[in-house]
Amino acid sequence: MLSDGHTYLNVDAQHIKASSPRLLTATIESPEDMMLLWDDGVNKIAAEQEDLLQELGLDGLPDKLQFRLFNLDNVKPIRDLDPIDIDSLVSVKGMITRSGNIIPDLRLAVFRCENPGCGHEMHDLVDRGVIVVPAECSKCRKKSTLRMIPNRSGYLNRQIVKMQEDPTNIPEGETPRSLLMYAFDTNVDACKPGDKVTITGIFRATRLRLNPRQRAAHALFKTYLDVVHVAKDETDKLFRPRTGAEDAISQVTQTQGGADVLVSGITTHQELAEKEEKFRAMAADPEHFVKLIASVAPRVIDMDHVKKGLLCQLFGGVSKSTAAALGGDSTSSAGGSSKGAIRGDINVLVVGDPSVSKSQLLGFIHHVAPRGIYTSGKGSSAVGLTAYVTRDPETNEMVLESGALVLSDRGIC
Repeated sequence: MLSDGHTYLNVDAQHIKASSPRLLTATIESPEDMMLLWDDGVNKIAAEQEDLLQELGLDGLPDKLQFRLFNLDNVKPIRDLDPIDIDSLVSVKGMITRSGNIIPDLRLAVFRCENPGCGHEMHDLVDRGVIVVPAECSKCRKKSTLRMIPNRSGYLNRQIVKMQEDPTNIPEGETPRSLLMYAFDTNVDACKPGDKVTITGIFRATRLRLNPRQRAAHALFKTYLDVVHVAKDETDKLFRPRTGAEDAISQVTQTQGGADVLVSGITTHQELAEKEEKFRAMAADPEHFVKLIASVAPRVIDMDHVKKGLLCQLFGGVSKSTAAALGGDSTSSAGGSSKGAIRGDINVLVVGDPSVSKSQLLGFIHHVAPRGIYTSGKGSSAVGLTAYVTRDPETNEMVLESGALVLSDRGIC
């Protein structure tokens, strides 16, 4: 962990449950207090491993190690979150639809006394975005002389992430529900729009105000999730072996997109060899293409020519560079960008009379594709396929939301 530059420790909740179920229950019910105790325990244990630090060639520990819990027993959809879950640790599964810009979040405010001859500095921890300016200086006892020093204060990276219910798990006739999340520090940029993830975090609620300038507030609350851990669902990576020990758990920590996230669904080398053997046996079967066609929407009889086209779209082709095909350099001399590329994927247009199972075939492919998004005529006309404009709930500004084509990048729309 430390040799890779990580400043956190991912802990499987099932390991804690096996040793002390009451400890896991206390962590889930009171995460804000228990996380501080877990962080202190992790830092104390790490400080005692001096011999290990010397073996790894590390000069010392980082300022603070963080404890991250994942793999809870109950993974809830967004629509099942209730008020009873407020201020508790929950695990939610869905698809990322928007990730905002990285903004600084003040955590430690530094104040300096402006009284001539004093210049005393005071520190105050910021709790949930509320900055409390001390009434008087602790040295000269003068009132209203303290001023905040922004460049001496401490900040953390913060990002607003919006998650929507997985389209495959939405009840029939229902609209997908969304959840606002806040990612901090190393969880920033851990996922991008279109990723199917399982988020573990603290479910919180904050009161709505009628007017920011008035103290009166609504009796209603808005809810959000403080992200603790991000686990990507990458079960589509069939030929991606797990690094490290082969017999460890089926989840490893990998670096992707500038942030470290736990990727689930990675297979062991033994499982990889078994899958490869099965695929080679399928390739050796002279009837394998006929069997693949029969496995596409088996309830739909005939329509084999349409199934062949959809299979070609599902498997895709090989992307080629035009410069490499001509025997030249694949990068330009000025900007280093590719001169041209031919994509390996195809577009499929299915045309036919009503009630000939066109939607059934497309719906089957949508469920099979790892990053599949299905949109009908009504859905595609309500919002843009590439992007649409909406109002940000935090800044009240107009922002672009990713459309179906963006969310299904490297998948099928």
